[in-house]
Amino acid sequence: MRTSLLKSIAFRILAIAIILSISYVVNPTTTNAATSEPREVSLTTDNAIDYEAQGYEKTLLNDGLVLYSKVTISETTLSPSRVLSWQYASKSYSGNFYIVSSSETVARYGLDATFRYNGVDQVWLEGSDSWSQSVKSGWTINDVNYYDRISPQYMYVEGEFNLYNNGSYSNNAKVKIYCDHLGNITVI
Repeated sequence: MRTSLLKSIAFRILAIAIILSISYVVNPTTTNAATSEPREVSLTTDNAIDYEAQGYEKTLLNDGLVLYSKVTISETTLSPSRVLSWQYASKSYSGNFYIVSSSETVARYGLDATFRYNGVDQVWLEGSDSWSQSVKSGWTINDVNYYDRISPQYMYVEGEFNLYNNGSYSNNAKVKIYCDHLGNITVI
């Protein structure tokens, strides 16, 4: 069993060596380590092609093999619309809880958000903060904020504000600040 496995491996190595000695082409985007430039390398036994006339350099290797190589320089230019440049958009929202009959404010709340976007296809939350303040005795308010990235191009921050009167739940408010990959902000 082991002998047949070794023979199989040896046969595969021999087959690969034969294939490589007949014809070998390296991808044109391979880089030349010495110059960091793209290169194209061909090794062949086909004498009918005049590589020297096509600009290839001829190098004699051991055992009479001939290596033809040609340096190809290519530039890649990024389209300006794909170059990432981060920009920022911010929004603050504030509101009040008040007693309807007297219009007296009992608590204030707010949500601040800053987004980072590239104008092409990405938006990220850079930072957010929710705040709340009770302004009348007996009234308390607490706040929570969280965010969700709906897609790479769209996300939001949400603040939830719960109002209590003498420890009993009274009311709540929710605020969402949305931003897209173009920096457009919407408050709901």
